[in-house]
Amino acid sequence: MNSTLTLVKSWRLSPKEQKVRGEQDKQVFEKAILGSIILHIIVLYLMFPESNPRVFVSGRNPYINIRRYIPPKQQIPKQTAVEEIKKKVLKPIPDPTPDEPEVYNIENFEPVFDPLSEDDLLVFGMPDRPPGPAGPIALSQVERPPIPLYQPEPNYSELAKQARIEGKVILRIVVNKKGNVSDIKIMKSMGNSGLDESAIESVKQWRFKPGYSNNEPVDVYIDVSINFHLE
Repeated sequence: MNSTLTLVKSWRLSPKEQKVRGEQDKQVFEKAILGSIILHIIVLYLMFPESNPRVFVSGRNPYINIRRYIPPKQQIPKQTAVEEIKKKVLKPIPDPTPDEPEVYNIENFEPVFDPLSEDDLLVFGMPDRPPGPAGPIALSQVERPPIPLYQPEPNYSELAKQARIEGKVILRIVVNKKGNVSDIKIMKSMGNSGLDESAIESVKQWRFKPGYSNNEPVDVYIDVSINFHLE
């Protein structure tokens, strides 16, 4: 009896050893369960290989063939074509022989004359002269240029004398049909020296024999230069 109790006591584990032993048993149990699950999955895959069908998706668009519908040609029945030919009217062929001219009897022919009205009467005489130019024309366009008759010299202004100013003033003048200067325009000025005014006052007194074009007096414009020099 005592020997039996002694054997039982020798197989008892301490609390620390029991804890270590419990953790080892737990790990073995978890590995066994995991292995069992993997084994079942392999067996199911081998038994049912086509249980999960594969789906293939093509990236290309489906090919659609579209054909245009062409209606069949309508055949014209032969009878209609024959009827249309019969309906055509034949054009008459002209007679190649010319018509005989109509003959007039000269003895019985009486000429008829209508009296002329006053508007139809022709008046013979000298033709009218072409109208003259509307405005003054250039010196190069006249047949006879204006001829100077009286040209007094301009006076030297006191301001220009004191400042010893010399130079020339260019004026464009119009010689009218009477030979007088009717218009004056300054083309080149001498400034505020008073020489422009002296030149204009002098040119206003000029007199010409008028220029002629088509044997008639005309207005002519001329560019004249008035020179100012001190002695």
